[in-house]
Amino acid sequence: MSQEITPELKDTICDRCHCVDQKFLHRVWFEGKDQKFCTSCVLFSHPQSFCPTCLIPYNGVTPNISRCNKCHSYSHGICMSTNGSPVGAASMCSTCINPDGLIFMSKDIKNKGKDGFSKGIDVNAAHLLFAAAKIAHTSISAAHYEFAKDADIMVAKAIKAKKNATEYVKKCTKIETGGPSLLDDLTNGEKGTSFETLVEAGRLQKLSIHGAACNGRKRKAVLGIDLNK
Repeated sequence: MSQEITPELKDTICDRCHCVDQKFLHRVWFEGKDQKFCTSCVLFSHPQSFCPTCLIPYNGVTPNISRCNKCHSYSHGICMSTNGSPVGAASMCSTCINPDGLIFMSKDIKNKGKDGFSKGIDVNAAHLLFAAAKIAHTSISAAHYEFAKDADIMVAKAIKAKKNATEYVKKCTKIETGGPSLLDDLTNGEKGTSFETLVEAGRLQKLSIHGAACNGRKRKAVLGIDLNK
């Protein structure tokens, strides 16, 4: 019988491998969306962001790196030469030689000075956890920067569109002789009048013209003038 997925349980499931009860989940921006990955999935999904041998994340341009001929990940030159790849074989990274090296899991650690064992992580697992956390932070920071940049561009476009619309409204209400805008009487010629005020003034102007036309038709009707002539 399958277990019902509750919001509390969903928070402990990796979005990539769907493993349940992960002790550490990292928020990453992957494939265009915000996801929660376990430590191992962060590392497997970002093979070019860290050295698979020493597990040190890359920060910008890293010199003296070698590329794996199988998965195309990058390793430090010294790490690639000492990772135990077969002599004479094509260069392979530590992950391709031993994929289990990126599996993060807790272990039974003997208690110092006491009997028994307790759950914990060893030094290698700590390096895996640190590398995944660093990569996740970098991915979220990069996504935040891109969203902030896009937001600034959209705001600039909106301001420009509003300015163009305001100028268009003013041009449409100019008298053909090149005189002042018909809206100047309603706005008292004040500079810096908001776009919303100009639009409302234009609406009132249209209502005034329409009202005058209606009054003229009513007067003709009272005088008995045939409106169809």
